[in-house]
Amino acid sequence: MKKKQFSSGLMFGLLFSAAVSYGTTTQRYYGSLAGTADAVANATFTTALTVNGGAVTITGPAAGATLAIPTGGGTLGSAAFTAASAYATAAQGTTADNAMPKAGGTFTGSITMTDAFNIILGTSTGTKIGTSTTQKLGFYNSTPIVQPSGDIVTALQNLGLVSTGTVALAASATTATNMAGGAGGSVPYQTGSGATAMLPNGSSGQFYTSQGGTNAPVWSTATAAGVGAAPAYTTAGGMTCASFGGLSRCGYAGAVANNGTVTLPTVTTGWSGHGFITIGTDGDRAEFTVDASGNVNLAWGSSGVVTNSGAASKVQVGGATPANPVVITNATGSSVNIEIAFDTH
Repeated sequence: MKKKQFSSGLMFGLLFSAAVSYGTTTQRYYGSLAGTADAVANATFTTALTVNGGAVTITGPAAGATLAIPTGGGTLGSAAFTAASAYATAAQGTTADNAMPKAGGTFTGSITMTDAFNIILGTSTGTKIGTSTTQKLGFYNSTPIVQPSGDIVTALQNLGLVSTGTVALAASATTATNMAGGAGGSVPYQTGSGATAMLPNGSSGQFYTSQGGTNAPVWSTATAAGVGAAPAYTTAGGMTCASFGGLSRCGYAGAVANNGTVTLPTVTTGWSGHGFITIGTDGDRAEFTVDASGNVNLAWGSSGVVTNSGAASKVQVGGATPANPVVITNATGSSVNIEIAFDTH
């Protein structure tokens, strides 16, 4: 069969294995043998290309060239053969099967990426995945959800980013900027493991005092007994005392009327007490000890002080009959200033 060659329109070549027609009804060309292919090179088609049967193979264009496909009503087998300029609007893009939509278009099916291919993003403005908190997203086949809130582990699980999760504690804490809660002047303390409370701010001059064990600390007021001592207390006999490591130190300073008394603290069984007494300015004085039976032993003293005696005109430390606690009596006949220091267990 005779063939006609075309020398105009350098666009692409065609290999035919079946009857092909184009142009007018009188312009028809056929393959020479059934099952074989004839080449039509450098052909330019100005009207519709019709394939009556068999297959058409497009062998061009060369790399870098443009393959022009008509945009009106065409049918494409794959988006890979569609030039970016072929679809000016999303509406045109969606008229072709499997066509990739341009800006503003919508995918109507799933997207599958072959291994070793990546999603490459810009480095200037960046890219958002979701443009509002109500748009739903899910990973690793999890049900898509809106933007989660609350516990971070639960949120990551609901998104599908972790199957199970824990928050590991740091081996060493960094410097904290602030602590939540409390008030100005309050002091934090532990009420138990992992539980913190605040001791409200105290008054000026008070000091922080432990109450032992797991009891909450308190603010204490400093006394003449000294900072660091337990809160001072006053005995029924009129002496002010404070405790130091099991030792009670008591004191008295003031005027005692004639026949007036000052009572020493009770001495604990198995222990003894030790005291000093001074009368007036540079007056009589003495050092003494007291046992748990009320016996007073004079270590040294001047004549104006007597022990275990009812002698008149004296300051009596203890009466004629021993008693615990010991009573100091002013029997001088007039009011005198007396200073007493007494330690006991």
